[in-house]
Formats: sequence, structure tokens, C-alpha cells
Amino acid sequence: MPKCKPERTHFLKQDAEFYKCPDWTRADVTCRFCRPDPCTMRQRLLINGQCQNCPPFQRASKDGRSCEEYTCGPQQKVLSDGLLEECPPFTRSSPDCRKCIAPTCHNRQRILPTGICEDCEPYTRAFYNQRSCAPCIPTQREIIKEDGTCEKCKDYNRAMWENKKCGSIPCNARQLLQIDGRCVNCYPYTRASADGKSCIPHECKDTERLDENGGCTACPKYTRAQGDGTKCGPDTCSLRQRILEDGTCQYCPLYSMVCKDQRCCTQAKCGVGQVKYKDGTCQDCAFHEMVSPDGLSCVIDPTKKLPDPVPAPTVLVTTTEPACCTTAGCDVWDSSQML
Repeated sequence: MPKCKPERTHFLKQDAEFYKCPDWTRADVTCRFCRPDPCTMRQRLLINGQCQNCPPFQRASKDGRSCEEYTCGPQQKVLSDGLLEECPPFTRSSPDCRKCIAPTCHNRQRILPTGICEDCEPYTRAFYNQRSCAPCIPTQREIIKEDGTCEKCKDYNRAMWENKKCGSIPCNARQLLQIDGRCVNCYPYTRASADGKSCIPHECKDTERLDENGGCTACPKYTRAQGDGTKCGPDTCSLRQRILEDGTCQYCPLYSMVCKDQRCCTQAKCGVGQVKYKDGTCQDCAFHEMVSPDGLSCVIDPTKKLPDPVPAPTVLVTTTEPACCTTAGCDVWDSSQML
């Protein structure tokens, strides 16, 4: 019986003749039938019926006659032995399916566990290895921009409206605007300047007060601005001073006194036998005195006798008897000389 050729491209028929096998087949070990070699999924079938290994990362096509690249899922990679492996979270397969890669997202995108990029919400940006989105942490003088970054406010402004915009707190006429955007009270007798960034002395007159709006309001008569310039009232006058219409004090002339309402000076009418003192009050003259022609002093009344002087008290003086004279020259009296 004829032997089969080593390449097994022909098979033996019953007539003992060899015939060529069809393409993609070859004679089996008995050399009586033509069939393809059994190939694995990693082998392709050659036209001579033999199997050939596919290159790494490739496998046989559906008809088994060629090799082609593996098809992988978005989160799969193909191993060199042809098996598929899931990619770790936050990664995805490379274009050639041979490895897992992290996606390239910009700073306003986060990476999802599926390995794709997703846009951050307004006023946020990617943080924590781009795994999540969050806004920056602003100070009181910083705002959060729509791209999630922080921006410092200009001088005399601060963050407002949930740190979305810069602005300044409205100050009243007695407050100044600080460089940090806050209002502070001005010192007494001052008010905010035109730009509100400093305090200046108010320009009100003495007879005007500074109102809440920083303007000047005329004080009532007999008053003027007092204290910090926001209230009206008269000056504190003494007993000898009257209050003028401008709220100041003025001494009354001599021999006059202040009216009850302290707004004028008046001269009292003194009674008979009374003189007027410099303070405007009346005093009685003494019994033996009369009022001078000008009515301002007491003088002696010639028609009246001065009161008798009060006698001085008698003082008893104790005398000592002289000693008896025993020497020559002394007068010696006897009883015949006495009356």
C-alpha cells in the first residue's frame, strides 16, 4: 500500500491513486480523508489545512482563517494569553485594549468609577485626584468663580451673596468704609467723606446739628449743637448769665439779674429803704441810714439819731493797801486830825 506524503497535501483513494486535498484541508493520519487540523481560538487555519499561532494580543477570526485584534469592553484589557481582565475603578481600556489607563480630564472634570470624564457643577472644580468636584475654600474677602477657583475682592469690597460676588456693606453718613469692605463708626464731630472711605470734621455751623444722614439741621432758638454734634441744647450758664438765641451764655449787666426762663436780664424794683446790689437783688438799709440818690448804696440819715452806744460793762479792780510808812518824810496822821 502506498505511503502518505509527509506534507499530507494528497489523500489516497480506493484506486490506490493520490489526489490533492481541497484548500484549507489536508490528509488525516490514515491518508484516506481530507480535513482541517483542529485549531484553538488562538490559532488560524492555513490554506494547507495546518494551524498557525496568532501573534500576541490577537485571536482567530470567526472563519478561523485569519488573526485579528481582540474586542474588549470599555473597562477591560486583553492579556497576552487572550483572556480579558476588568480594569480597576477610575480607569478604562486603552485604544489597543492591551492595558488600563486613567482618562485625561481637565481641571473642571471629575473621573467617574467607570473611567470616563464628567463635567463639574458650576462654581466647583476637580479635587482629590480628580475623583470629586468641590469649590475652593474662600476667605471673607474672596469669591468663588464659576470655574471653582477663588478670587480676591478689590479694596473696600468683600464677598457677598454666598461668596458669589464682591460688594461693600452700605454705610451711613456717620460711618466710614474700611479697606476690607466693613463699616466702622466715625469719631465724634466727624462724618464720612464724599467717597465714604475716611472720616472728616463735619461742616455744620454752631447753630446746626448733624443729622442721621450726615446733613446739617438748624437747631431751635436758644440752642446749638452739643456733644458729638448730633443734638441741640443750650450751653450750661451760671446764675449771673443769660442764654442768647445762638445757645451761648452772656453775663447780665451789673445791678441786673437773670429772668426765670434764663433768656433775658431784668432789674428788680426795690422797695422803700432798700438799695440794689450788683447782683440785682435788693437789701434793706439800717435804721439810721437812708437810700442814696442813685439808689445803689446806704448813707447816714441826718434826721435820725444814732442809736445809743451800748455801755461797756463795769470791771471791778481789786486794790492793795499801801504798806505802813515807818520812815522819815512820811505824813503821820493821828486821830485828832481826822474830821
